This record gives sequence, structure tokens and C-alpha cells, in this order.
Amino acid sequence: MSDERQEVLAVKNAHRRELMGRPNVVGVGVGYKAVQGAPTVELSIVALVQKKVPAAALTRLALVPAAVDGVPTDVVPVGALWVQQGRADRWRPAPGGVSLGHYLVSAGTFGVVVRDQASGDRLILSNNHVLANSNDASPGDPILQPGAVDGGNISQDTIARLERFCPVSYASEPGTCGTANTYALVGNALARLAGSKHRLQVLQVDPEAVNLVDAAVARPDDDGAVLDEILEIGEVSGTVCNSRKKT
Repeated sequence: MSDERQEVLAVKNAHRRELMGRPNVVGVGVGYKAVQGAPTVELSIVALVQKKVPAAALTRLALVPAAVDGVPTDVVPVGALWVQQGRADRWRPAPGGVSLGHYLVSAGTFGVVVRDQASGDRLILSNNHVLANSNDASPGDPILQPGAVDGGNISQDTIARLERFCPVSYASEPGTCGTANTYALVGNALARLAGSKHRLQVLQVDPEAVNLVDAAVARPDDDGAVLDEILEIGEVSGTVCNSRKKT
């Protein structure tokens, strides 16, 4: 860094609080001064403002001085500024659309806050595979925000507990039949003795498996830790019941 830039930076740091205290100033930095929109080679302290206002319309306290400790200033309009968070970050309160998941899954998406039809309680809605670990979960299991793959951990980031879920049916999944598992165990032992590289695997097959939803809900540990809105969309304005009619 050049000596000149270091000097300008030191002056900026010394007066940053004072400049940020002026109405309309939303940021302070160092850059090359622009004259009538064209950049120059002159280093300056840059005051970022929401909207550029003619000097005649400003009070003395609101006006950014032409120079600070001999360093020229420049005023640049940037509009309103907001601190941005990523969807994989930790949010409190948390809106829909951010990272969330059962403590044993990687991560999924916080869908939206819904109301329990019976009690009216606010619940987090997401997928079975996000909140219920694809059926392999129990009510009361910790739900993390952010999800585990995004850095969430049980001790600090548990935002809710699994309430209930709609089981997902699979066309094929690991078998649970004791008789079939015993048959496969014996058969594989005989295959090993015979030097065969083939093995038996037990599967539960249901060719008629049908799923209308992939859904689960979780109860927030703190009702104030979740928001009704969905990030960058807003609050859900209503619901529609679409019932299927057989013909």
C-alpha cells in the first residue's frame, strides 16, 4: 500500500464515526474522486449516501465537508443498504427458505410456518426427508437451523423438535422380515464357503407404492424464533384445498 493511501486511510478511520453520524450517510471508504462523473487520480474519502442532495438544501451539520484534515471528500449515492445473510447461515428469527434439517441429515430447506388445524400452534413445515430423515426419525428429535452440513450443531442450533410426519412409501427399501433376513444370512454364509462372489440382499418391494405428499412438521422450541414469512417472498396470503375426484 502506498504512503499516500495509508495517510488517506488513517484520516478516514479517524473521522469515520463523525461522518457516519451525518444524516443520509450510510458508509465511508477511500477511493478516487470523481468530477462530473469522470474518475480522477486524486485519492479521497468517499461518503456513501442514500440520495445525493444539493448542498444548498442541507444544514451545516448534514453537509459532508469538501475536505477532512486536508484530504478531499467525494459523495457517492448508493441507495439504501441492507446487511445480507446467506440462506445457509444461522437465522434468528428464521424465515422460510433457509437451511434446516433433522440432526442426522445434511440439510434441507425450511418451507414455511403453518398452523396446527386442531390447536392453532405454529409449526415448521418441510419435507419428510428433511425433518424426519426419510422415516428414520422419532417425534422429539432435534431439528437444526442451519442444517448440519451448513455448520449447525445440537448444542447451539436446535430450533425445533420433530412433531410428526407423513411416512413415505418406497417401491423398494431394505427388508425388515426376520425370516427373509435369516434366509439371506444362511445363504450368504454358504456362498462364502463355496467361494461364490454372489450375495443375497433382502428388499421389501411394493410396486403399488404411492405418495401424495412428502411432508413433516416440527414444533419450534421458541415460538419467537421463527417467522411467518418466506425469505424474499413474504408471508403466505392464503391456502387452497385441491381435492382429487375419482372419475
